[in-house]
Amino acid sequence: MNAPIPLRILWLALSTCLLLAGTANAAETYAVLADHAASQFTIVISPAASEVERFAADELQKYLDQMSGVSLAISTTKGRGRSILVGKALASDHDLDQASLGYDDYIIKVQPESITLAGVNGRSTLYSVYAFLEKLGCRWFAPNFDFYGAVGELVPSTDVLRAPVGITRARSSMKYRKEDMGEGRTHNISNLRQIIEWMPKVRMNIFQAPLDYGGWGQVMWDNWRSDLIPDLKKRGLLIEIGGHGYQDYLPQSKYFAAHPDWFGLVDGKRSDDERLVFESSNPAAMNEFLQNIKIYLRAHPEIDIFDLWPPDGVRWSESEESKALGAPTKRHALIVNEVARMVKREFPHMLVEFLAYEDYIAPPPGVVFEDNTTLDFCPIARSFQAHLWEPNDFNRQYSEALDQWLKRDAFKGDIAIYTYYRKYAWRSLPVIIPLLIGEEAKHYHAMGINGMGLYSEPGNWFTYEVSNYIFSRITFDSSLNIDNELKDYAEKRFGPAADPLLQYLKIMETVGPSVLRIPGTVTSDPQEIKNGIQQFERASVLLKQAQQLAAGDTRLLMLVTKFQRDLEYATNDLQIRLTGWNLFKGPTFSDSAPEMSSLLKERRDLLEGNKGQGLFVIARPHVLF
Repeated sequence: MNAPIPLRILWLALSTCLLLAGTANAAETYAVLADHAASQFTIVISPAASEVERFAADELQKYLDQMSGVSLAISTTKGRGRSILVGKALASDHDLDQASLGYDDYIIKVQPESITLAGVNGRSTLYSVYAFLEKLGCRWFAPNFDFYGAVGELVPSTDVLRAPVGITRARSSMKYRKEDMGEGRTHNISNLRQIIEWMPKVRMNIFQAPLDYGGWGQVMWDNWRSDLIPDLKKRGLLIEIGGHGYQDYLPQSKYFAAHPDWFGLVDGKRSDDERLVFESSNPAAMNEFLQNIKIYLRAHPEIDIFDLWPPDGVRWSESEESKALGAPTKRHALIVNEVARMVKREFPHMLVEFLAYEDYIAPPPGVVFEDNTTLDFCPIARSFQAHLWEPNDFNRQYSEALDQWLKRDAFKGDIAIYTYYRKYAWRSLPVIIPLLIGEEAKHYHAMGINGMGLYSEPGNWFTYEVSNYIFSRITFDSSLNIDNELKDYAEKRFGPAADPLLQYLKIMETVGPSVLRIPGTVTSDPQEIKNGIQQFERASVLLKQAQQLAAGDTRLLMLVTKFQRDLEYATNDLQIRLTGWNLFKGPTFSDSAPEMSSLLKERRDLLEGNKGQGLFVIARPHVLF
């Protein structure tokens, strides 16, 4: 007969079992991806994986290797070991429920022995990979432009790499999230590729570029397309091409001599002025216009969204036939619909994008746009001293016009905001507005607007880095807390110098839109400028603190130095403004006054001495600065 087990021994055994069970449960809350250069995981994709899904697997492999020193194998067969499943085909119907997920949505499902990274399309699967890497500590602050010295992103390294167990279902707030190449003053193939590499990392989805900016033959999609299409396609990014230029499809230089009646009438005469809209009431002119657009689109099948805009600084024909069509906003709508109907027949995959802008900012009476069109609403002369919807002499016309579009009488499709959160007219001054961007994006989303775009010049990217970063975060997920996002940005970007640099950014947002010499800024008293200079002096102290905290970190010191150059430029601008006010006894003045010479030299030296540092875009000879 067995002797009874003493109670003390039973209690010790039970305690040991509970301790071991607790340890096991703790381990089960994580998937251990790598442990001291070893891993039990394999990356698995479907044998029929798309190009974008294969690229997503390659990116996952690359960054996990950088973080842990382990290069996980990529397989098209799921074995018995632990797996990271990448792609829509490998996600269960329950995990990737098409009925509950929308445009560009994705799932991240982490279990101890299996991880699923998948989206509703290839592009959103790629998003899920980058979002998963963010959970592991990566951040994508900016494209890795040359001037950053490869520190546009943060990729931490660790001996033990583990991901917390759980499920994340991400839903995109804005359907269209655009990086607009704008005037292309500082772009080249190298930095365009760097922008494209960055875009999916922050969940942007549209690369927007001009067909031929200004008609100069320099900033043209055709100059870039053969180099960039492969980079765009393997990331699943949408391509939007066009811009200001009815004249691109009915050029005066080609047609005016033989067909002057095709072109607009001004002061009783037909004109070959490129800013003048062609005679859209003329059936022959309209037919040639449509045929030339068709020829261009057939030669450019990569285009997903075709931008059809009147000339910048537009004028409209004064002929009786054109005036009979209605006001400019109606004439523009009629042209857009003619093109949209042709595109629907010939290129059913393509959307036609049009603007609400200048003297055609309001919806047209008596016209409903075709269902294959999208709208970009352009508050170009708005003030950034207030939200777009707040009472403000500059903004009122735009808020009222936007409200009219949202009534949905003339247009029922997707509305995006052409934001101007970085403007060429700002002359690279540090108008840094991440809080305003976050608040406006939330407001727009609540109103039913589902797209936003932003200029993307490499030449002054660092100056507007935080605005770009917050813009990308909030347009994908409007539920984010902006204060938390800014805090995370500062901590991950600036490490020990986070606190003073976060305070610096907040001062710049408070002062910049209010007193710097930018369109839409109104100051009523020189004391406002003096107060701004005092605030910039506080900002300078904060930068000195950041410099001390960054001692020994060359990467961080480089970033602090860039902030110092931005602040010097902003301070110089306020000193010019205050000097001008004192000389001319008011806010309007000329830079040509002799008393300005030393300040203007200081400005020139700053601009010329910091070329290629991501701070300033300096005007080309044919571009107004």
